[in-house]
Amino acid sequence: MLDVHPVHEAVFTWKGFLFHIATIVVGLFIAVGLEQAVEYVHHHHQREQLEEQMRLVFSGDIDSDAQDLKRIAELRADLTSLRNDIDGRLHGKRNNAGLTPPANRITMVALVVPSMAPYEAAKENGTVGLLPVERIRMYSHLYFEREVLLGAFREWRSATTALADFTERFTDYPDDAQLGGSLVLPDMGALKPTDLDEYLRLVATLIKRSDMAASFVNLYSGSCQAILDGVSDDATLLERGVHQRGQKATPAGAPRQTDH
Repeated sequence: MLDVHPVHEAVFTWKGFLFHIATIVVGLFIAVGLEQAVEYVHHHHQREQLEEQMRLVFSGDIDSDAQDLKRIAELRADLTSLRNDIDGRLHGKRNNAGLTPPANRITMVALVVPSMAPYEAAKENGTVGLLPVERIRMYSHLYFEREVLLGAFREWRSATTALADFTERFTDYPDDAQLGGSLVLPDMGALKPTDLDEYLRLVATLIKRSDMAASFVNLYSGSCQAILDGVSDDATLLERGVHQRGQKATPAGAPRQTDH
């Protein structure tokens, strides 16, 4: 004989239906909330990681910029002495402060290109959009300064190559000026006046390109330091850059160039 038990609750009631719906809705809210919380924590970690990477890069750039400025100042001093020697030769006199044999060469320098690799990677993968808008503006500003600096470096290398090509016409040597090698200088006593004129122009051009490179290195390095010091908006960063350009700082040990 079958033992029939009455059901403990109704198979379907509006109260039960609404309870189940409410349970589902609450579960969805909890799931969405947890997902957003996890995403927020993940994005926060990505922002912190990017900012830390940028701080490390800026610190490294400042150190390498200081070395670049030192190298440029030393090269500029040698170039200035050489320019005085050439000018003295053109005017029929020797400058005893200039280069004399056997120091008949100038050691060129290899400049270090500053890095913004984390910012470039963040632009590629889209994580730069996680930063506050003002922070993005500041990094974009600094990226533009770096592009200008790279342009100054290209012009400096072009002037270096032009001078190296000129000296190679008179003296054969294996070094590469682009890699920081030595330029073996020609015997000015064997140069024609037209050669001396060209020589003077090339040296003067490289001095000017060195000044420009040093100026933009100073500007970029100053902006990096400003961010490390806590500047938090692009307007202040730009104001500090304008102030620095107004000072026209010359690398230590480098005499200011005078116009002919």
